[in-house]
Amino acid sequence: MNPHPRIPERLRVAEHAADEALRRRAAESWRREERPRLLELFRQHIYGRAPVGRPGSPRFDVTEESGG
Repeated sequence: MNPHPRIPERLRVAEHAADEALRRRAAESWRREERPRLLELFRQHIYGRAPVGRPGSPRFDVTEESGG
């Protein structure tokens, strides 16, 4: 059933193809620009960063044990 009876089928197919191309460009833009920007914001403000020159693996010494 044609929701737009006055628009010929050929034009509706072309319109759909243009929408698909726009969606594809939007997805590529997201992967190329927005995603890296958001990941960097998460690194800066949520997860934080490890300091440069930090010591190797931490070492812990048990000095007291509680019975239990």
